[in-house]
Amino acid sequence: MDIHKKNLLFVIAAYVSWGILPIFWGLFAGVYGFTLVYQRTLWSFLLLGLLLLIKGELLQTLRNGFKRANLKANVLAAMFLGLNWTLYIYALLQRELIAASMAYYLCPIMSVVSGAVLMKEKLAANQLLALFVLILGAALPGLIAGDVPWLALVIAAAWCAYTVTHKIYRTPAVEGLFIETALLTLVLTIALPLSAGAESLGFESKLSLETMLFPITGLITALPILVLVKGMETVPLRLIGILQYTSSTLTVIVSALYFGIYPTQQQYISLALIWLGIAIFFSKEIASKVGINFGSLSVQVDKPRNGSCGSQNGASG
Repeated sequence: MDIHKKNLLFVIAAYVSWGILPIFWGLFAGVYGFTLVYQRTLWSFLLLGLLLLIKGELLQTLRNGFKRANLKANVLAAMFLGLNWTLYIYALLQRELIAASMAYYLCPIMSVVSGAVLMKEKLAANQLLALFVLILGAALPGLIAGDVPWLALVIAAAWCAYTVTHKIYRTPAVEGLFIETALLTLVLTIALPLSAGAESLGFESKLSLETMLFPITGLITALPILVLVKGMETVPLRLIGILQYTSSTLTVIVSALYFGIYPTQQQYISLALIWLGIAIFFSKEIASKVGINFGSLSVQVDKPRNGSCGSQNGASG
């Protein structure tokens, strides 16, 4: 298979996996939220550490990560990542899948706004119009029913801050995530027993489905990121920017078909406006693909190496 097609499949696979992962996280419905965050962080740290050890890069990564010059960036990134993961897990455990999905519709555009504000990147007229429509879509529930989607906005803002931190400090994706999960694991290992007892770490003598699945949380967290980073070697960033909405759309579909949770009337309107804003934002790109020349975009977002919001799912996610 051609390397470009292979890498495109890698990118698609990463975003599809993030879109359907709420099904996996739903298996932990009876688990304390912070326990799940801790286990996800711990096993991601161990898996990434093993990978770096096999590659012969573990000691060098540790030395670089804890240098005074790099420590500030890693601590900041770990804080934003921890906030994003905690709120995302909370949203899934509370069956707020629409809020989780809406967050990752919004965070790529938040990254564009951050670029415009912090790095003085210029926005074209269609992009400014798109931002207005997206803001209206996010604010609409509050305007109609006084129900501002704070959870979606904070999840998106935390991930945006995480990616901006990576961009500013130019932190490598895999090495950076290893150091960040190391810092989070250390903090949670100390803080959780003090606040909620030793059992909150999730190390129970009695085996259950949830405890047996804990190690897999590290795999399903790290593997999509590694696959995405590999795919980004040849796939254009602008195409990645469009493909990342696959995960958010799949989450909405999973919410409805698997969990039986459908958007409210206000959320349907919000999602419609968000999709309209996305279409307007990429309108020149779409037009160029069908042979209509409206000129080139005046801004190209230089996304951080760990990709986009989807990781999270997600990387993020």
